[in-house]
Amino acid sequence: MSYNEWKKTEVGSIPADWEYASLNEKVEVTLGQSPKSEYYNNFGMGIPFLQGRQAFGDKYPTIDTWCTNPIRIARKGDVLLSIRAPVGDLNIANQDICIGRGLAALRMKNNSAPLNEQKAIAKILSELDEKIEINNRMIKVLEEIAQTIFKHWFVDFEFPNENGEPYKSSGGEMIESELGPIPKGWEVVKLGEIVEIISGYSYNSSELQKSNIALMTIKNFDVDGMFTIQGFKEIKPSKGINERYCLNLFDIVIACTDLTQNARIIGNVAMVLTKAKYDKILASMDLVKIRPKSIHISNCTLYEFLKAESFKHFALSITSGTTVLHLNKRGLLNYKIPLPSDRSLFKRLDYIFDSLFKLIANIYNENQLLSQLRDTLLPKLMSGEIRVPLEQFVQGSETENDR
Repeated sequence: MSYNEWKKTEVGSIPADWEYASLNEKVEVTLGQSPKSEYYNNFGMGIPFLQGRQAFGDKYPTIDTWCTNPIRIARKGDVLLSIRAPVGDLNIANQDICIGRGLAALRMKNNSAPLNEQKAIAKILSELDEKIEINNRMIKVLEEIAQTIFKHWFVDFEFPNENGEPYKSSGGEMIESELGPIPKGWEVVKLGEIVEIISGYSYNSSELQKSNIALMTIKNFDVDGMFTIQGFKEIKPSKGINERYCLNLFDIVIACTDLTQNARIIGNVAMVLTKAKYDKILASMDLVKIRPKSIHISNCTLYEFLKAESFKHFALSITSGTTVLHLNKRGLLNYKIPLPSDRSLFKRLDYIFDSLFKLIANIYNENQLLSQLRDTLLPKLMSGEIRVPLEQFVQGSETENDR
C-alpha cells in the first residue's frame, strides 16, 4: 500500500494503512487514589508517591514523598496524566509510583503492541527528548562547578593569594567576625548595602492572554532550586510596561510566595537564562528582582552568594503564613555576607562565572529550539502528514542489534 493513499474517518483523513480506534480500545487507565496521610514519609520507605502538581515540570517527576501502603500504582513507563489543575499535563513514570488523586496512569493494552511505524516515530521523538535531557544534565553539572568554585573562595576562603596559593591553607591571617572567622581585610556587610530590591508586576487575571510577553512566576523555580522554562505565563499588560519590571538575561529573582507544603520554593533564587520564545519577560508579583548597586560585583557572583544554604535558612526565618507562605521582601536586605575590601578579587571570579553562565544560557536556547522542533514534528508525525521511511528505520535497528 502506498504512503500516498488515505482513508476518511470521523476525525478526518488518515493514512490508509493506519488503524482508527478509540483510546479505550487501546489504553488501560488507572485513576489515582490517595492513601491515608499516616502512610507517607520523607525518608524513602515504601514506593514513591505523587499527587497531581508534583508530577509536572521537567521530564520525569521529582520525588520527595514515599508511601508504605499504596492503593493505585503507575508502573514504570506509564504515561502520567493530570486530571485536576493543571488538567491535561503529561509526564512519564520512570519507576513504579503510588499515584494520588489528580493523576491517572495510562498504559497500552496487551493487544496493542506498537507497530514498526509507531516505534520509528517514538524513536525520533525520544532521541530529541534524550538530547534535551543530556543538556539538562550538563546545565546541572555547570551550575555545580560554579557553586564549588564559589564555596572554595568565599566559604572555605581558599581564593588565590598574591602568590596564587590558596589563602587560608597557605597561612593567610583570619580575624573574628559576627559570621565567624573571615580573612583579614574583609568585612561583613548587609545585603541592602550592595543591592536594591525591585518588586514584580501586579497583574489581573484578565491580562493573562496569548502574547509575545510573558511573566516569570514561581513555577519557573523547580523544587531543586533550578531555573526552568516551565512556568512562563503569557500576558497582555493593560497599562504601559515600566522597565523596572522587565527581566534581562542574567537578572536575578527570588521567590517570595509558596504553595508547597515543605516550603520548597520560597526564598529560592533563580537567574534568567533564556527568554524562550518571548520578546519581553516581566517579573510577576510573586518575585522580587535583585540588582547590584555596584559595578564591582556581577549578577553571576551575586547569584552564587544567594544560592548558599545560609540564605535559604535566613529567608525561611522571615517567612510567614500557613496555606500560602509570604517572604518579608524588605527583610531580605538584612542578610549578611563577608566581602573583601579589595573588590578586585571579584574580577577574577566574574571572569570564570560569566563564561560558565553564558555557556549555560546557550544550552537553554538549544533546548528551546529542540523543544520547538519536537512540538512541530509531533502532530505531523501523528497525523501522517510526515511519514517515517521504515526501510531506513528497520535497517538501522538491525545494524544496532548486530552490534
